[in-house]
Amino acid sequence: MRDWKETKLLSEFQKGNKKAFEIIYNLYWKGLYLHAYKRLNAEDLAEELVQELFIQLWEKRREIKVEKSLQHYLYGIIKKKILYHLRERYREAAHYQAFRENVVTVNGHLEHRIEQRDMLQNIEDLVQKLPAKSRRIFELSRKKFLSNKEIACRLNISEKAVEYHIHSSLRFIRTNCPDYLSYLFLWALFF
Repeated sequence: MRDWKETKLLSEFQKGNKKAFEIIYNLYWKGLYLHAYKRLNAEDLAEELVQELFIQLWEKRREIKVEKSLQHYLYGIIKKKILYHLRERYREAAHYQAFRENVVTVNGHLEHRIEQRDMLQNIEDLVQKLPAKSRRIFELSRKKFLSNKEIACRLNISEKAVEYHIHSSLRFIRTNCPDYLSYLFLWALFF
């Protein structure tokens, strides 16, 4: 319940009396600031929210409906401002975290693609080091996906010779490339 002094002060304030506003400001500013500071632990932010409160209070002075007391009314407003700020900060943190996770995912994909590219290049370099005939047979087998019989017919050699060249090519790659199975798998998929 408001006393008659507060009722008169509020009435004058709502009429636009700047002196009444100054009295309200001086009466409540410090308490509102301390309340905000305790919850936010940030001086500048607490001050900003309280200043914002008083600006809005002045701008909407004619619409104010104080039921219990002006102090109760003002503390209610600052609590809402604090909650709104914390909710926004939480949202920003959630968006930031989602962004960071997305960046990590993108970077993870990028790293994976770089590793794949490097693996494939390593296999290609090793294939280029094979003797010409072995390289030709290996490429027909792994790039053109021809069967040993088709390669033998195309090059006019025996299937046993095709098997020998593929086997020796794989042994060379295995010896010179520690992860040759995964490389070979990727190479077969992308070449």
